[in-house]
Amino acid sequence: MQKWKILNEEDISPSKWFPLVKQSVQLPNEKILDDYYIARLGNVSMTIPITANKEIVFVCQYKNGIAEFTLELPAGFIEANQTPEEAAIAELEQETGIKTSNLKFVGELWTMPTKVDTRLYGFIAVDVTVNSKQKLDLSENIEIVYVATTNGELESLIKEGKINCSDTLALLALAKMKFPDLF
Repeated sequence: MQKWKILNEEDISPSKWFPLVKQSVQLPNEKILDDYYIARLGNVSMTIPITANKEIVFVCQYKNGIAEFTLELPAGFIEANQTPEEAAIAELEQETGIKTSNLKFVGELWTMPTKVDTRLYGFIAVDVTVNSKQKLDLSENIEIVYVATTNGELESLIKEGKINCSDTLALLALAKMKFPDLF
């Protein structure tokens, strides 16, 4: 197997909120695609915060891209000067008011690798408590939701389609495999 060869790349971003590039690429079979587009949205850190009572702290917020409210794990973009872990710590406090530095790395996920270059770095934090204030961005209005891991509540919400963001589901599945004693 061979990687594609990038012959040319042009930034055609419609705004700073949606960075987009147009590429001309040569495929391994020597054919050339002159109009291949990739969104360069940036990398993300996401955390599974678990309380001492074995409750996962989710965030409920409106997402305009799908025009729906989502129940998902706290996450945010990694700034240029941050490591994935630093971003996870900052976003967790910003969105939930949970201040901690006790994170374990769960893994790296690729959310839409065909057209988006985003890599999601997943972490887990245990025995967390809300010990700070939320520091929400202008576009954020977040409600904190506690979901028990011990009585089937988490599985029920997933089966009912109430937790359906693919990155949240994938990180939960990976964490359950790597840290089964926490669920």
